[in-house]
Amino acid sequence: MRGGFAPAAMAAFCAAVVTFSADLSSFRYRAEAASSCSPTFDGVPVDSADIGEVAWYGRALDQAFLARGSAIRSITVWMSPRTGFHDDIARLYICKAETLSTGEVRSMSRRGILLTGPLLHIPMSPQTPYPLVFELDPPFLLPHDGHFSFAIHDELDCFGAVPLMAVSGNPYPDGSLWRTGPTPSCEYGAYAGYPLVTPSDLCFQIEYCDEVDAVQATWGSVKARYR
Repeated sequence: MRGGFAPAAMAAFCAAVVTFSADLSSFRYRAEAASSCSPTFDGVPVDSADIGEVAWYGRALDQAFLARGSAIRSITVWMSPRTGFHDDIARLYICKAETLSTGEVRSMSRRGILLTGPLLHIPMSPQTPYPLVFELDPPFLLPHDGHFSFAIHDELDCFGAVPLMAVSGNPYPDGSLWRTGPTPSCEYGAYAGYPLVTPSDLCFQIEYCDEVDAVQATWGSVKARYR
C-alpha cells in the first residue's frame, strides 16, 4: 500500500502501542504502590542480640513468625561482625508453617516453599552488625492469615557460612528459630527443621505494606482492558 501501512503492519503497530501503554501503566501503578504505602513492622530488634547463629554448609536458619499483615515488602536480618571469612551468598525463602503436637510452630521447609526470594552477596568481614535486606518487589502477598516462616540459606554450594545475630531465651512470642539441613545437591530444606540447643530467635524485621493490595487490583483492571 503506497503512502501508508499494510493492514498486517498496522495491526502489529497498534498491538505494540497497546503493549507499550500497558507497560507504562504497570510502571505508574507500581510507583503509586510504593509511594502510597504506610509500612508497618514486626520482629526482634537487633540491639537485643546476645548470641550468634550460623547458616553454614548448605544449612539454613528458619524463623517462624505470625503474620501482622498480608503483603511483605522486605525482610531484614543482621550479620554478625566477623573476621577471616570469605565472601558468601545467602537466599531468602518464605514457607508455610506447621504446628506440632507440642504446640511449637515450625517451618515446613522444602515441603512448604511459598517464595524463593532474592540472593544477596555478603561482604567479606563487616566490623559492625551488617543488615541483610531482602527486598521483595512487588511485595509478596501471603495466602492467608496465621503463621509462616522465613529461612536464610547458605547458597555457596555447601561451602559457605552466614553468621547472623540472634537472641537467646526465645523472646519473640509467636515463633522460634529452627535449623534445616540441605539436600544432597545442597538445596534448601531437605528435612524438617530441628530446634537449636538454646531456644532463640533471629534478630529480624519484617516490613508489611498492605495498601499494595488495592493498587494492584486497580492495575489488574487496567490489564483487563487490553486482553
